[in-house]
Amino acid sequence: MNFDSLRKNILADIDKALIILLFFSLPFDKTPSFELFTVTIKASSVIGLLIILRVIYLIINKWISINYNFAYKVLAAFIVWIILLIPVSINFNKSFEYVAFSTFVILMAISISLIYKKEYNKSVVGAIFISAIIVSVFGIIQYFADYYNLPNNFIGLSDLYTKKTFGFTRITSFLLEPLYLASYMALPLSLSYSLLINKNIKYNYKKLAILVLVFSFIIFMSLSRGGIYASLVSVIFISIVTYFSKSISTKKLSLAIFLLILSFIFSQITVTIFNRDPSDFTQGKKGTSAYLDHVVDPQTDPLDTRTAARARAINEIKNNPSYLILGIGPGQYGPYVTANKQIQGRWPSLNNLPLALSLELGLVGLALVAVFTMYIIFVSAYRSFKEKDLLTKIFLVSLSGYLIAQGISYQTYSTLYIMHIWAVLGILMGLALNKRKKLVFKV
Repeated sequence: MNFDSLRKNILADIDKALIILLFFSLPFDKTPSFELFTVTIKASSVIGLLIILRVIYLIINKWISINYNFAYKVLAAFIVWIILLIPVSINFNKSFEYVAFSTFVILMAISISLIYKKEYNKSVVGAIFISAIIVSVFGIIQYFADYYNLPNNFIGLSDLYTKKTFGFTRITSFLLEPLYLASYMALPLSLSYSLLINKNIKYNYKKLAILVLVFSFIIFMSLSRGGIYASLVSVIFISIVTYFSKSISTKKLSLAIFLLILSFIFSQITVTIFNRDPSDFTQGKKGTSAYLDHVVDPQTDPLDTRTAARARAINEIKNNPSYLILGIGPGQYGPYVTANKQIQGRWPSLNNLPLALSLELGLVGLALVAVFTMYIIFVSAYRSFKEKDLLTKIFLVSLSGYLIAQGISYQTYSTLYIMHIWAVLGILMGLALNKRKKLVFKV
């Protein structure tokens, strides 16, 4: 192959390559990464920026054009709104940071939607599954490494998530916290579950069964309430939509449900057998007893600060109704409740996205995010019934289920600009709203 032919092939595949690299890199929050001006630069951030630059290049050269659909207009309105709210903030640096990060992930999602084609689906599934398998394997290694007293720095665990708290490890793998791990793992679980129960798709169901078992096990081992409940909601949604689309295999559905139950049993066996003495946080409870106490009854959990934070946010809104109009500014909850002073180098988080949006951005900000998300889920689910390409149908259903899962999970954290969520939104917008034409390159 001569250089000119090679250059043509690279140009023709560069969009696909960038998207595959992005989805492969999404769960690697801490490895590889580096700090630049107090901002953590991750591989996924760099690839996301390259995708944005790539789309700008294509638009300038008129190889693609933007169809200003309803979703794009809502996102544009949201960006304008948060920029307008900067002056009401008490900490401009944090406000600018919030606006910059939010704008970045929104532009990345729009860029993905403009270059995505359904022909990329199979490769994206492969990238997601491979990276999720790596994450899962390291998570299991992390659990047993902590059990056998390897140093935290070696296994990448925060002291809060080691066996010192519950007597067993809450795995985080390559992500920062258990809730982020569970939030991400809902994506490969939703895809593998959807592929498994669909009677028409030609995938090795034995391998898919193993993936469902492993991915759900990792979610259970994260001990993230929001992530566990969210994942269950996702599989319920996927099951219902697949049933009404007359694509469900009753036999495989029974298998999938059995696998979810089995993975939960495995998680309880693991935390019971491989268990050390816990701290006072569990009030003497160990293993399954400590696990279920944390998952089922958060009100009695001394580690749970979300209830107090939610109560304070609600009181602030009740006492200051004007906050429902303009809010207190983008990302300003932490500075607001601490008189603009960090606590131990960190800002407190409200850990509830709907409340955070209401308090910080007012009802307009909340409405824009809610309308956009519900619109994407509705259009994707509707398109799935008409879509003839089986893998695209799977994507529309499973990724919609994943977004619904995030809606549940977002009751326990409040970071809007999560890369893996906006990357999924990019694919859904690409499949449900845009029809990418084949590019013809002038070389």
